[in-house]
Amino acid sequence: MTVRHPAVRLALVLACLGWLTGCSSPVNPSLIGGNWTGVVRPSHSDILDIRFTDGGDGRLVGVACRFDSNTKIMKFNDLPVTIDGRTVTVAEFSGKFPGNGLTTGFQLRSSLNDKVYADLVRGGNYCGQD
Repeated sequence: MTVRHPAVRLALVLACLGWLTGCSSPVNPSLIGGNWTGVVRPSHSDILDIRFTDGGDGRLVGVACRFDSNTKIMKFNDLPVTIDGRTVTVAEFSGKFPGNGLTTGFQLRSSLNDKVYADLVRGGNYCGQD
């Protein structure tokens, strides 16, 4: 089959490029499900926790909380996490799950200050609730 229309060719190339780069490939919920925790740096006192669950139909859903361990103040709790392919966004933080299938951790960076980030690792309890 030969595609002659330039717009159709461009659409096919872009679709293939997106598929090859994995920019929109969803993450398998069984690999990600559970609790993730990380210290927000450079503060060292804020803890960011995310809980991912299978929302049905293979959809990954998440909620997040941020807790200041020094003041014992909950900055947010049960805030919905946006998951778009491998991109995770919560509050001002955004990052991507690695595309290698070996998900042991990932980093979220603040959109408000590029020096603020959290390296999340599997485990922990969800803001002290478990």
